[in-house]
Amino acid sequence: MISRSATWSMADNPYTLYKRFQTPDPALGPREQAPMLAQEQAWSRVHASGHRFSWIEVLMAPLCLGPFVA
Repeated sequence: MISRSATWSMADNPYTLYKRFQTPDPALGPREQAPMLAQEQAWSRVHASGHRFSWIEVLMAPLCLGPFVA
């Protein structure tokens, strides 16, 4: 646990903490990978369909709301 005392050491600065957190531990090996089940693939496809970017949605908001704002 990091102490939040009145005196900060060089190890407590945000950059050092960030680098320590982001650097992988060499003692840990890579994770084992397993293929997705058919049920997991179907679930991910259904839930990913709502996360697509659409320029029509971006451009329609000013066109629809413009007369009310102006």
